[in-house]
Amino acid sequence: MTTTIATLANEAVVLPTPSSATSGDWWEETGLSRDEITQRAYRLPVGGRTPGRSALRRMGTDRLLRWLELWPGHSWQQRWLASGSEDQGGAWAEPVIRFILDSTSPTITAKSARRSAQLGMNALLCLGVVRPGYAWLCRARLHDTNEHIRQLSEPALFEAMVELCQRAGHRPRQQVDALIHLSRIIMHTGRGPRQITPADLTDYHSVLLATRKQSNSFELAWDLLRQTGVFPDGTPGFRQTRYGGQRSIAQLVDAHELSCRPVRDVLVRYLTERSAGMDYSSVLNLVGKLVGGFWKDLEIHHPGIHSLRLPPEIAEAWKQRAGLKRDGREAGQPRRERYQLLFAVRTFYLDIAQWAVEDPSWVAWVAPSPVRTGTCAACRSTSGAALP
Repeated sequence: MTTTIATLANEAVVLPTPSSATSGDWWEETGLSRDEITQRAYRLPVGGRTPGRSALRRMGTDRLLRWLELWPGHSWQQRWLASGSEDQGGAWAEPVIRFILDSTSPTITAKSARRSAQLGMNALLCLGVVRPGYAWLCRARLHDTNEHIRQLSEPALFEAMVELCQRAGHRPRQQVDALIHLSRIIMHTGRGPRQITPADLTDYHSVLLATRKQSNSFELAWDLLRQTGVFPDGTPGFRQTRYGGQRSIAQLVDAHELSCRPVRDVLVRYLTERSAGMDYSSVLNLVGKLVGGFWKDLEIHHPGIHSLRLPPEIAEAWKQRAGLKRDGREAGQPRRERYQLLFAVRTFYLDIAQWAVEDPSWVAWVAPSPVRTGTCAACRSTSGAALP
């Protein structure tokens, strides 16, 4: 089932409704042909509707899709994940720009190539062709796209939210930040704004915490969904929800959207064991390290990985990444908490090996730790040096 959002020249631009949104890496829009997607991009009623502007958006979409075709997959979402762009944040466009410059004749400027890549990504997100993870959505610069998503989804609802903000005296910056939070959830889940649930927001908030992203106006976004009747009657405020009912280990792990189910299960089991006697803040911290800083990072850089027994070159590459910041202006700078991350991973492997002595169900997961004792010691005594 699809919902028509605009009709131009007797042709409808369509976006997925909740009934057509599916989990995993396959849904209707991500399986469309390149030609069909570029035509839909041309008909999008946002970002300028002049023929020239629409033609530029179609061209950018075609170029971006041609770049994605370089990567393996049976859907655009699979190719997007295989490209490694999820880990690039604001730098995701750089390889696309190089591809456009190398493959375009006559030659164009780097500025034109960048704009082409940005227009293409705007179209893919507006059309629901790809659904990036929350971490990427927080790091990528998508100012126009965030607004376009709201225009395409249900503009009357968002206009009501703006009016509520103005009546309550919220500053314009608070209002914008709250609406951006909701735009990201729509882009990631593929669902409309009226189908957003409290669980969607708590999942998103967990990623904000795990990736140390600012959550300015998050509570306002939560309250806007309560006040407009999107959330069920009686839904408490976010603070009461967060502190009155803590999320389970499984929910915290699943917020990172791991691909490998067996490893996801063993992480849930391990963290459940370890969480006994820990306060909730410490549990969140450990989940962020083992699930986000370790295994999710491996899945991003090595799609299809399914074993805790890491080849030496993969373990070495991860340790180097673990020592560096990945976000914002400080990307590439030494990470202050790298020792804590390495130590948590080493403890994870050692605990499993020890538990397997008494409980055979752990034996299948026993593997050499990618972090040696000397690595932790060196990390504590050096600053900014390459990890051994």
